Amino acid sequence: MAREFGIDPVLLARMVRLANLAPEIQEHIRALPPVAGQCHFTERRLRPLVRLTDWAAQMRAFRELLLKPLRRRKANLRSRTTAKNGNKSPP
Repeated sequence: MAREFGIDPVLLARMVRLANLAPEIQEHIRALPPVAGQCHFTERRLRPLVRLTDWAAQMRAFRELLLKPLRRRKANLRSRTTAKNGNKSPP
């Protein structure tokens, strides 16, 4: 299946595991609006939750995750810095 979609089999396996998240978590993630330059939840950020088999435990961990601030991706920060500096490389 990974070959059919042209993606790494490990990545596909990780994405499929996200289906084991509590339904409330999945609904919450689907309802989030897109935010430019930020990711609400990456697969990596959700990975510890997937390891929990109890949905109540997943929900507790998810609520804690919601309290953590969003991080901007380094690539976006670099491109913004470059644009502000007149397309010069950041120091």
